Amino acid sequence: YNVDITFTHSDSKSKQFAKMTLSSESRSDMDKALEYLNGELTQMCLSENAPMTSIGVYKDFGYLGGELSNDDFHLLFGLKKTQTNSTDCSENLQESTFAKSFEEANRCSIWVQAEEDMGRVSQNRVINEASPYKPRKIFFGVAPSRVSILWAYIQNRIVDLRRGAEFLNLGADRIYQPTLLEPIKKNGR
Repeated sequence: YNVDITFTHSDSKSKQFAKMTLSSESRSDMDKALEYLNGELTQMCLSENAPMTSIGVYKDFGYLGGELSNDDFHLLFGLKKTQTNSTDCSENLQESTFAKSFEEANRCSIWVQAEEDMGRVSQNRVINEASPYKPRKIFFGVAPSRVSILWAYIQNRIVDLRRGAEFLNLGADRIYQPTLLEPIKKNGR
C-alpha cells in the first residue's frame, strides 16, 4: 500500500498510550492499509491476551473518530466536570448512559483521554498543559471501516442536543423499547 506510517509523541503526561499516524494520497490505499493494520493489531492483541471489554472488543484500543469541544463532550456524555486523581489515562464513561448504550448497540468501545492526562512531559517538565478549551479526541474500538459512520452519528447527536432534544434512558432492562419501536397507530385501533 502507498501509505506513510509515522510514530509520534503522545500528548499524555502518563505516557500510557502510543500514537501512530498514517497518511496517503489515495483514500482506497488508506482504507486497505487500515484494514490490514487492524488485522495485524488484532492478532497481536489476541496472542498477548490483551484485556477485552464486556462486549468483546479490546480495551483501550481504538481509531480516531474526531474531536469535540470540551463543552460538546460534556453535553454528549452527560458527565460532571470533576477533577480526579486516577492513574488511568482515560475518561470513565461508565457513568454515561449514552456511552453505555452506544457501545452496546454498536458493539464498539469509546475511548477519550482524561483531561488530567492531557499534556506532554519532556525531560521531567510538563509542556502543552491541559486546558478546558482544548478539544477532546474521541476514539472508537471498532473496525476502521465503521469509524466514519459512528463519528457521523456522534455529530448528529450533538446537533440534536444543541437544538434542545432530550433522550430518554430506557434503563438496563429496556422494558419500554418494544413499545417505542412499534409503528404508530394512526386510525386509533
